[in-house]
Amino acid sequence: MSKKISYYVAVFIDILGQGDKLAKITDLPDTKEEEVELFKLFRETAGAVKGLHKTFEGFFESYRETSEEVKRGMASWTPEMIVQFEKSKELDLKYLKFSDTVVLYFPLDKEVNVAPLRSVYAALSATASSFLIMLSQEIPLRGAINIGIATELEDSGIYGPILQNLHYLESQVADYPRIVIGKELIQMIDHYEKEEISNPSMYQTMDKALIPSIKELIKIDSDGLRVVNYLDKSIADSLIDKKIKIYKDIESYAEEEFQNFKGNDKLRDRYKKLKSYIRKNKSNWL
Repeated sequence: MSKKISYYVAVFIDILGQGDKLAKITDLPDTKEEEVELFKLFRETAGAVKGLHKTFEGFFESYRETSEEVKRGMASWTPEMIVQFEKSKELDLKYLKFSDTVVLYFPLDKEVNVAPLRSVYAALSATASSFLIMLSQEIPLRGAINIGIATELEDSGIYGPILQNLHYLESQVADYPRIVIGKELIQMIDHYEKEEISNPSMYQTMDKALIPSIKELIKIDSDGLRVVNYLDKSIADSLIDKKIKIYKDIESYAEEEFQNFKGNDKLRDRYKKLKSYIRKNKSNWL
């Protein structure tokens, strides 16, 4: 192990429907028609995977750039504080890609991450924006976000019980296209919100100021689970002229899938729930 064992915030995201399409590929083609169908299936599946990776990579680039708002807040910082902050940005944003799954993770160890709530906000923001973009392209995702214990294996990424927890939440709890939030992450946010600090550092002040924005990205769903609120008004407002088209695209997609699964009560119910969530947030987008 190249890293010590500590807490991480991590996101586990899976692209839905890939297995059914890949199951249609059973042999190499013998005819031109079979070849066309083979390439079509690979474009749909591999294309979705590449799209998800590209979406996250775009977020990573913007995340690493220090915003003008943060730069103004750093005016009174010492050179040592700025160096530590910039170093933490380089260390606290990582992800794994394997097949149709992406794992995004951030160490919360204060020795390398001076602003842990900033990492939580980044994880929620990346998840919300990626989910929305992919769904608008008719690529449904499902996943989970939580904090837990892990380490980093040299050249192999994150390893530990956090992955088992996230996989369980995604495969057994999330049910329909959404990102569920584990109770441990909610407890962490509540702890930081209630924590009283007599002489907060610049980093702690910055973290505390992010709590309202973090809470905006969390919603209690109809079944009582907390989920990433990718249709929040703040996200809609950030998209300006694109928001109407994006909303109509995902609304149309959810309805189309709902109709496509007539005769399959399990999948039809999933898209019924997705339609309900989209409809409840309509006023934020139209």
